[in-house]
Amino acid sequence: MTAADIRNDLREIKYYYSRKENIDQSANETGKSQIYALVDKYNQAICEAQCRLYDMYVAIYMNNLSVTEFADSVSYAPNYVFKLHQQLIKFFENKFNAVL
Repeated sequence: MTAADIRNDLREIKYYYSRKENIDQSANETGKSQIYALVDKYNQAICEAQCRLYDMYVAIYMNNLSVTEFADSVSYAPNYVFKLHQQLIKFFENKFNAVL
């Protein structure tokens, strides 16, 4: 997987969590979307990340905060959060591209 693939997946995950209630309700009526498998994949992977990366993933992607809102909530400079976000992307790249 490339960094671009991961960014696209993370956008989908963020959208899912922003509309979770509606999507979950629809899943009961129409069947489950492929988003559930994607969410499970990333949620399992993030459990092995450093605490800062885990916290940022939950805040930005699951709790729908912006990078700036997350930076404010943890008293980090936005530039530092952008660096952490690059580390998050790299973490997922390494995790998903690891040879089994």
